[in-house]
Amino acid sequence: MSPACKKCGSGESVKNGIVKGKQRYRCRKCGCNFRAGDGRTNERVAAKKAMCILLYSMAKGSYQVAFSNTLNAKRQNEHDVASK
Repeated sequence: MSPACKKCGSGESVKNGIVKGKQRYRCRKCGCNFRAGDGRTNERVAAKKAMCILLYSMAKGSYQVAFSNTLNAKRQNEHDVASK
């Protein structure tokens, strides 16, 4: 049984060579070439990606907090100097 096409979902595909050690298929309906088992995200990759996004957002948030605190302190200092 051939795998379903990644583009149109048709089950009518034929073998069309080997790419990087994996079987390649061509859809008879739309002509799309694809590899079987081309699930590019597995659980480990998804977990790493989620961790990277989380760490990035935490670092970006702390930078924004530090920047806004510095900016507020600068504005307060300017206000204090101007009022004297």
